[in-house]
Amino acid sequence: PQQNQGILQPCFHQMFEAQTNINADNIALVWQEQTITYRELNIKANRLARLLLQRGIEQELKHQEVLITVYLE
Repeated sequence: PQQNQGILQPCFHQMFEAQTNINADNIALVWQEQTITYRELNIKANRLARLLLQRGIEQELKHQEVLITVYLE
């Protein structure tokens, strides 16, 4: 959690996990003819996060607030 004016604010990944717990089987994304549920998206996001950590991204970002974006074709 991040602190904003003395109030703890959840991080994005924490808010997404909470949304996943509530809406696991609901559609989170639609692209052309494909859909993906919150559960599926969360699994993919966690897989990507573990891969980034294994590749050392945590060491590069230590003590910095950074948003990592991913571009896929």
